[in-house]
Amino acid sequence: MRADLSIENFRGALPAQVRAVSFDVFDTVVTRTFARPADLFVELGSRLLAQGLVGLSPARFGRLRVLAEAEACGRRDDHETNLSEIMECLGQRLGWQAPARAHALAAELALEREAIRPVTPILAWIAEARRAQKKIVFVSDMYLSSEFLRELLVAHAIAQPDDPIFVSNEHRASKSAGTIFPRVAEALKISPSELLHIGDNEHSDVAMARKAGLQARQITTTLLGAIERSYLPFGPDLDGLSAQIAAAARLGRINSSLAASDQALCEIGAGLLGPLLTAFVLWSFHRARQAGLRRLYFVSRDGQVIREIALALQARMPMFADFDCRYLYGSRIAWHHASLTALTPRHLRWLLNPQPIVHAGILAHRLGVEQEVLTRCLQATAASHLLAKQSWDANDLALLTEILPHCGDELLSAAGAPARVQLARAYLTQEGLFDGTPWGVVELGWSGSMLTSLCEALGHPARLDAFYLCQTHEDPDLPAAVRLESFLMKPEGAQPVFVRHLRLAEMIEAITAADHPTVLGYQKNGSSIGPRLKKNTIPMWTPAALASLRGGASGFLQAIDTGTLESLRATTAVPIAACCLAFHLLSVLSRFAVEPTRELATPFTRCSFSEDPADEHRRNFAEPLNLWTALSDKPFRADELWREGSLVCSSGTAQALVRGGLPNAFRHLKNRLSPS
Repeated sequence: MRADLSIENFRGALPAQVRAVSFDVFDTVVTRTFARPADLFVELGSRLLAQGLVGLSPARFGRLRVLAEAEACGRRDDHETNLSEIMECLGQRLGWQAPARAHALAAELALEREAIRPVTPILAWIAEARRAQKKIVFVSDMYLSSEFLRELLVAHAIAQPDDPIFVSNEHRASKSAGTIFPRVAEALKISPSELLHIGDNEHSDVAMARKAGLQARQITTTLLGAIERSYLPFGPDLDGLSAQIAAAARLGRINSSLAASDQALCEIGAGLLGPLLTAFVLWSFHRARQAGLRRLYFVSRDGQVIREIALALQARMPMFADFDCRYLYGSRIAWHHASLTALTPRHLRWLLNPQPIVHAGILAHRLGVEQEVLTRCLQATAASHLLAKQSWDANDLALLTEILPHCGDELLSAAGAPARVQLARAYLTQEGLFDGTPWGVVELGWSGSMLTSLCEALGHPARLDAFYLCQTHEDPDLPAAVRLESFLMKPEGAQPVFVRHLRLAEMIEAITAADHPTVLGYQKNGSSIGPRLKKNTIPMWTPAALASLRGGASGFLQAIDTGTLESLRATTAVPIAACCLAFHLLSVLSRFAVEPTRELATPFTRCSFSEDPADEHRRNFAEPLNLWTALSDKPFRADELWREGSLVCSSGTAQALVRGGLPNAFRHLKNRLSPS
C-alpha cells in the first residue's frame, strides 16, 4: 500500500524531539510534467531541433543528454556534477561552441521551470512542520544549483527565502552516499537524531539517512504506479507524449488521493479512465467538426462521465467551446422499445440474446411485460416446457424464434408498445433531435444495435453520425445512414488479438459507470418527459467508490499541462496518429488487465456488473477462487469477466494451484510455513 499523505499521518510521524525536517525535492515536494528526467531531455531536444541548434531526433538527443551526464559524473572522483559540466560534455559530442552550450543550458532551465508542479499534500506537511516550529530544510542529489532550486521552491510557495537548501553538486556530497546528511546536521547545529528526513528513494532517503543517525520516512505515493509505468515504453513512438500522460496521471492521482475513499479506484481513474476519455473526447470533437456537427449527445449511462470530461475540456480549450454537449437518456432496452412495433427477426435477436444467459424472467423484463403474461402466451405452445428452465440453450432459442412472432400482438399490447414508441419519440423531440441542428451521438459501444433502433424511432433519418469508444462488432441491421466511427476498438481490429479471453470492453463499461440506474424507457413528468429508471437495483459501484474513480479522472485532467493537452489535441486530429495513440492506450489497458496488482484488482470484487440489456443477472466483476474451485480442471467460468483479476484476488494457495497444480501449491505452502 502507498503511504498515506494525510496531515494526520504526518503528525503521527513527527516526534517531539525532532528539531528540523528535511525534505527531498524531486518526487517528494515537487514533481514534473514528465514521468522521468530522460523524458524532459526528449522535449528539450524537440525544442532545440525547432530552433535549429541540433539536427538530431528528439529521442536521439535525449539519449545523448543522458550519456553526457554520465560522462560528466565519471570525470569526478565524487561523481557529483553540475549542469555546466554536463553541457560541456554534451557540447563536445555535438560540436557546440560556448554560445550554443549557453543557449542549451538556458533552454533546459526554462523547461525545468515550466515542468515543475508542487505535490499538494506535501505542502500541508511543510506547513504543519512550520506550525510545530521545526526548521525546514531541502536536500537534493541534483546537478541543478541551490539558487535555481530556491527560485523554483519559493515561486511555488514551498520554501521560504531563508530555508537552507543543500544540493549534492555544490557540497560534492550526496544522499546516495550518505555523506551530505552529517553536513546538514552540522550546518543546523543539531544532532543527526534531531533531524527527520522525508523522501521517495528507499536507499538514499531512508537507508542512508538512518545510517547517518537521522530519523527517516519514505514517501511512496509520488513514485510511478503500475499503470503509469506501463505508458513509458510508448514514449519514443509518440515523441514523448506517453510519458507526459504518465506524469499527468501520477500528479492527478496524488492530488486527488486525499479526497478519495478508495485509493486504488482513484489510481485507476487517473491512470486509465482520465487519459482514455480525454483522448476519445478530443478525437470525437475533431470528427464532429469535420462532419459539420454543432451538437453532441452523450448517451447515458456511460456517457455521463464522458460528458463531464468533454465539458472540462471545453473550459480549457476554447476552440471546442461551440459544441453543444448534452446528456441524452437512453439505453439498449429503451431504444429497442422505442422501435418495437412488431417482433421482427432483428428484435428477436436482442430479446433472446444470451448475454450471458436468458430465461423466461429475463425475456419478460426485456419485453416490458409481467412474467405471467409471457407464461400465458407460451403455455399453449410447443415452447411451454421452457418456462421452467433457468437458462435457454441454442435449440431453445431457435424454437422461441419461431414461436414468439405468433404471440407478438398479445405481448406488445400488454407492454403498451404503441404508447411506448410515441413517448420515446416525444422525448427525442423535446431534447432537440428534430430541431434542425446538425448533431451526433457519443457512446461507449458496442455493435451499433442501439443506433439501428434509434434510426427507426426517429423515422429513418437520412444521416446519423455516431462516435464510439469501443465498437467490438457490427449489428447486421445497421442502416447505411449511420456514419459510425470508433476510436479505441474496431470490429476485427487490434483488440481481439491482444489476449482472446480479455474482456476489455466490459472493463471499460465498469469504470465508466454512471450514478443512476439503467433507463427502461420514458415517462411524463408534468409538462416534460423524463427517463423511467429501473428501481430497486444494486448500483455497479457504491457512491464513494464511484466518486474515487471520477475524482481520479478529474484529477488527471486538472493535472495535465497545457503543452501536453495541445499535443493530445494535435495527435487526435490526424487519423493515423490518432490510431497510433489509440493502440497505445489499448496496450496500457491490456497490460492492466493481464498483470493487475492485487491492490488495484480488489475493488472489482465489489463491482456489481450486468451484461444484460435490462440490467439483470448481476455478478461481481472479479470473483476470488476458493480452494475447491482452484483444484478443478476448469477453475474459471466460460463467461468469466476477468480471469486475472479473480486470480490475483484469490489466496496464495489458490493462485499456486491454478498456475502450477498441486506441486506448486505445496511449494507455496512450504515457503509460507518455513522460517525466514
